[in-house]
Amino acid sequence: MRCWKLGQAVRRAVLSFPEDLDVVIVGTGGLSHQMNGERGGFNNEKWDMKFLDLIARDPKKLTAMRHADYIRLGGTEGAEEIMWLAMRGALSPRTKKIHQNYYLPMTTAMAVAVFEEPGAKPAKKAKRAGARAAA
Repeated sequence: MRCWKLGQAVRRAVLSFPEDLDVVIVGTGGLSHQMNGERGGFNNEKWDMKFLDLIARDPKKLTAMRHADYIRLGGTEGAEEIMWLAMRGALSPRTKKIHQNYYLPMTTAMAVAVFEEPGAKPAKKAKRAGARAAA
C-alpha cells in the first residue's frame, strides 16, 4: 500500500504543475524469482501472468497483499513486484495496458508492460537531421 500511495503522491505532484508536461512513469522490479535458499531457482509463471493482469485491471487488489504473500507466490526476490505498484499508483484508474511482453530466460522472470492514459497525446517524433546508416 505504501508504494501505491507513493505513486499517487507522484501523480498529484505532476498534476500540480501549471505547464502542460509530457510525463513518463517507469516502474522496475523482477517478477517471480528466488536466487538462493531452499527454493533457489524458483519461478511461478502462473503467478507472473496473474500479477500482470492485476496490475493492469485491478491493482488495488495487489495493495492488500503482504510481503509474505508476494514471497510465497513469487519467491524472495519476487517481492520486487511491489515497486510496480508505485508506477501504477501514479497512473489514473482509466489507464489501459497497450502492450505486454513476458520472458523467462533462466532465473528471473522479466516483463515489459506499457500503459497509456486515456486522451494522452501521441508521442512526439524526434526530428531527424539526416539519414545515416548505423553499423
